[in-house]
Amino acid sequence: MSGREMAKALNVSPPAISRNLKSLGMARTGDIALRCAKKINDQKIDAMAQLARINEAVERQLVEIQGELGKATGEQKPGLRDAQIKHTAELRKQLELLLQIGRTLFNWRKWRPFKKWFWRR
Repeated sequence: MSGREMAKALNVSPPAISRNLKSLGMARTGDIALRCAKKINDQKIDAMAQLARINEAVERQLVEIQGELGKATGEQKPGLRDAQIKHTAELRKQLELLLQIGRTLFNWRKWRPFKKWFWRR
């Protein structure tokens, strides 16, 4: 439901809905995340599977780079170290994205109070 739809259903003003959402740490960004989650689900977009495939490819390349580093001569090492750093940074970005997805989709503690408040009215 939109903020206006919630306000109408509860017979309160839209700003009251907005204030309550904000007080629960669920301002516009949380609302938008929930709407996007439904769209993603409806379209059967599997972000986790896509991330897993990217992660596997980056990890394979990182293993290859590390193997080459063990055999590399002095001239080859700087380029391989640079590639190793870039691949490690990519893995860190993926972990951060997974954390953000997890926080958005699974942080029920923030949503539970709003649900209780909403359904009490």
